[in-house]
Formats: sequence, C-alpha cells, structure tokens
Amino acid sequence: MPYWERGQIRSQMPYRFGRNIHIDATIGINIGLHGINVTMIGHPINQHNDTIDFNEYFDWKWSQGKPGFGYDAGNLQKHYRHAQFRGLPYPILWIAETFTIDYESIHIGRYYRQAGWPYHYSSYMVIYYGSLWIIFTGISLLLANFIIIFYSHCYTIPFILAFNNGFLITHYSWCFYMNLMNGILCIIIGIITLIADLRLPDETAEFF
Repeated sequence: MPYWERGQIRSQMPYRFGRNIHIDATIGINIGLHGINVTMIGHPINQHNDTIDFNEYFDWKWSQGKPGFGYDAGNLQKHYRHAQFRGLPYPILWIAETFTIDYESIHIGRYYRQAGWPYHYSSYMVIYYGSLWIIFTGISLLLANFIIIFYSHCYTIPFILAFNNGFLITHYSWCFYMNLMNGILCIIIGIITLIADLRLPDETAEFF
C-alpha cells in the first residue's frame, strides 16, 4: 500500500509496560491517506524469549469521532484501544497514541486525516476526467488528420505537376502519420483507463 510520509529509526527502546526490558529494534512509520502503518523489527528478531516482528495498521477513516475511546470515538481511537488490550509493544502504542491526541495545539491525527479527504476525491476525479480528456485529445488529433484529408484530396483536385521526367506528387509525411498514431493511442489509453477506473476504482487509483 502506498504511503505519503515515512520514517524509521534503530534504537534501544523499552519493550512493554510493566517490564524493565529494553530491546534493540528498528521502528518505522508509514503515513497514508486512511491511516498509519507501524512496523517494529528486532535486532536480532528473537530477544528475551519473544519474537519482535510487528506490522500494525491503525485506520482513521472517516470521521474524527468524539474525544475518548467510547462507542462514538473515531476509528483510530478504537484501533488504539484494541491494540492496548492486545498488549502490543510500548513503542508501537506510543506512536499510535500521538495520532489520537486532539486537544490544545496538538492535532496531528486530525490534520493528517483531513489532508486525506481532498486528495482522495481529487485523485479519483483526476483519473476519471483525465481519461475523458485523453480521449478528447485523441479525437481532436484524428479530426485534424481528417480535415487535412478532406481539404487536400476530397475538396480540391490533387497537387500534381508534370515535369519532363515525370510528375511531382505530394504524399503524407511522417508528421501526418505521427499525429494519426498519437490520436489512436490517446483514444485507446483513455478508453482503457476509463474502463479500469469504472470497474476497479481502488486498484486504478493505487496504480496511478
């Protein structure tokens, strides 16, 4: 899954609440449109009779929810509370908790969540309307070729000049055929993209 911001650090860190144990691990965070992914890998993986290899996802779509961790709380708060009940390592909970704080001047989770809204809608609109404009571009290119054909061969007599050794006759150059191929290619790409966006919107958005 693609993410817009990411970071990681290797450090000595406390492992779990209530246990005076420190581990050597690399912890990383990936921030996406709908949540955060937190990973933690130990060096080595097996330390203190435990396997330190975690990959956790905390979802925050869509509403912020009410403060706290009750029924009306947001998805991120609920996922964080569930992670606490599961007993995940302290560094993972610490990162997730930072995004649940929403008071005074600390609104990290809220602002990242709100930033995902306009991009989510604009990215889907770009694919849909972009494919339509690509098709329109291809039609315009083919229309230009059709106009050249109509006015140069259908609307008037052909350009032919007689010389002693033969006739001077014009023919379509590489620019004409390149424009023709570009028009056909734009229409094909636009139709494929449009069909893919209508049938598989999530996969198409992830690809682009």
